[in-house]
Amino acid sequence: MLATSHFIATTGILLLAKKIGLNVSLEIVILTYLLGNGIDIDHIIVYPKESLIAAKNFLKGRKEEYGKVRLHSYLQEPWFAITVLLVSLTIFVFLKRSAVFLPGFALSIHILIDALTKFDNYLFWPFSKKPFNGFIPSNSKLEYILSVILAILIFYVALKDKIFVL
Repeated sequence: MLATSHFIATTGILLLAKKIGLNVSLEIVILTYLLGNGIDIDHIIVYPKESLIAAKNFLKGRKEEYGKVRLHSYLQEPWFAITVLLVSLTIFVFLKRSAVFLPGFALSIHILIDALTKFDNYLFWPFSKKPFNGFIPSNSKLEYILSVILAILIFYVALKDKIFVL
């Protein structure tokens, strides 16, 4: 999925949390964006050569080759989200703040969105190396147009609701 799609989902999570009355501090906002969006930095750091190949194939319109390149590190597989949620549970036991679950929830949504798109995911790694291929096509013109429009709208709503206020 596109970074804008992940931004929409992550910002939506923060807006919903604020609407239901959770105490969403700046630290929670930063951690939520780090795990909801920033986790994709692994595409460039862990697989720089593959990222360039995928970008080149995409720019040349070779969509069938674009999805064949593995860009995710194992930090974007469900076991890592489960680990983050377990750490959040431990922190929650001591702090009694429900907002500590937001970063783990954002990571889980990120992984779910990626798993639904048409490229290989290893949902049961390290127990199984069998890839799972989603059913939602990604990198279409419609996705680009809709995600940019929705990202602008949700950014406006987030500014209005003071999600980014220090």
